[in-house]
Amino acid sequence: MVALQGGPEEYVTGSRNKTMSTQTPHHASAGDTLDRYMPVEDLIPCRQPEGKAWGRLRWRSFIDLIWHFSTWRNLRNYPRNLLADITGFAWAGIYRSMTVPSIASTSLKNEGHFRPRERILGTESFFGTTFRFPPGSSRMNQILQKVNLRHHVAGVVVRKGDTVEVVPHYEAAFAYVSTAFIECLRDGYAACGVPPDSAKGRRIASDLCQILYPISGWVGLTRMPRDLEAHERFRDAFERRLWELPRSPWLNSQTRELAKRIFPYTAARSSLSMETLLHRHLDRRTAQYLFPDPAALDEIRPTFEAYSREVRGQKQSALNLLRDQFSRTRVPPARPGLEELWKAYRKAPDNSTAARMVGAVLLYALEAPTDATSWLPPQDLHLDPSEPLFRQGQVHHHCYIVLESSAPLVVTRRGVPGTDSEAEAEIAQVDAPTLIGEIGLWRKRPAIATVSCRVPTRLRVMRLDEAAFAQLKTHSGFWHAVAAEVQRRLQISMRGLEQGLLQLASRTADPEVTAVLELIRHINGNVEARLDLVPGIHPEVSLAECIDLLRQKVSHLHGRMQEDPAACVALENLLDVIG
Repeated sequence: MVALQGGPEEYVTGSRNKTMSTQTPHHASAGDTLDRYMPVEDLIPCRQPEGKAWGRLRWRSFIDLIWHFSTWRNLRNYPRNLLADITGFAWAGIYRSMTVPSIASTSLKNEGHFRPRERILGTESFFGTTFRFPPGSSRMNQILQKVNLRHHVAGVVVRKGDTVEVVPHYEAAFAYVSTAFIECLRDGYAACGVPPDSAKGRRIASDLCQILYPISGWVGLTRMPRDLEAHERFRDAFERRLWELPRSPWLNSQTRELAKRIFPYTAARSSLSMETLLHRHLDRRTAQYLFPDPAALDEIRPTFEAYSREVRGQKQSALNLLRDQFSRTRVPPARPGLEELWKAYRKAPDNSTAARMVGAVLLYALEAPTDATSWLPPQDLHLDPSEPLFRQGQVHHHCYIVLESSAPLVVTRRGVPGTDSEAEAEIAQVDAPTLIGEIGLWRKRPAIATVSCRVPTRLRVMRLDEAAFAQLKTHSGFWHAVAAEVQRRLQISMRGLEQGLLQLASRTADPEVTAVLELIRHINGNVEARLDLVPGIHPEVSLAECIDLLRQKVSHLHGRMQEDPAACVALENLLDVIG
């Protein structure tokens, strides 16, 4: 990397950005690494802290929080729970990070707005565990495994053996989550009389950097600002670019909807009024962006009151909270079959959609009620060469998670272009672990290929019938993993497909072709996708619904354009890719 001249402002607005097209605005969250915002001298590897050093650092930070937030004002305003004001500023970090388009977009795709309680409790559990337990402890490893699994299924990180690394184009946004928490806690200290630029304020902020960036390192961040000054330069450069660039109107509205879904629960969980959380704890720019309409709080007040009654019924004293924070907890026993799923997930190649698909099933099994995972115990199948697992043209009412296979499975298909229409042409060989039959079961249509073997083969499988698969389909992680497989097919073929679709759109000026293009861009993770150009799409569309809608629209177009041979070819190619 070339050494930089000048300060961070030159770095963000310098020649590296002059090649960007002004016709395609580029968010600070999409396609950005830390190098865009920081010189290499400001970056160091994320190092895992040593146990004793970590213990001293977290104790000092904990004492700082209690001491400086125990002002007369806070004791008067929060007499029943001294941690309320602290948690308010901590939760403000969630909302500050939601102003980043890729973070909001990923949360929307993971259906975070449908699961506010689970989202918040999961975040509490993650930070609580990393603060309570030393690195390498069984409890720490357990929760890190689950967080890393969730991020991998969502496509935010890639797996590297037993660890994960953030996908490069998410790196800056990933790091900014820690940045947001640090800055919101600094705002809290400032509100309690410790100015950010005072000697004490900077020492506390430096401690926060040494805690929160390494925590992100446990879940995939590989580089971090080297010190507090580098952190501030990254903050300024990232936020300047973040707020200068235009945003999709659709994404703006969905981000605000996401905030409204989560806000009542964080306020109730912190024993704060929504007005206090909004006006004291959120920074002004975040508050104005997420809640531009003051009437929004009145709209969500019934939800807040319901959550408040629920939280009051579960309320713990400050002493019990402290005892719980530092007491050891029992690791719950694993259910039968989960260990074999973990083994299959770890065996799948790191950079593969198979790993994400198996990981998505595993994540669902970890979170689903016991009575929804009766399919977990594996079974053995013995497959002869003349005995297909699935046959082309037949409707199958089950699918398989293939954990182990003594030989590769062979995928053949009749009607492959360039071959005898009646001949079985081999199109792929599939190794375990993998999922077989899930696309046909999802669509409830005949299998588009035959899956068999060339030699007698022993399979170790989990069999999901239609009822079990219907429950699995409700899990957003599984949708995202299936979308990854669709993405993989689309990306492999996208250059030719997009060219054909663009030519079709230009030639016909058909708005439904434009809608298909925008849906493909959204599925491929483009935060600039114009979903407002997709007629009939509802505001809370899920990724699975986008994929189904894409199939419907392409099928409808194909039926409508039978008199246009070129259009039929382009649409048939797309249908083959989608599956």
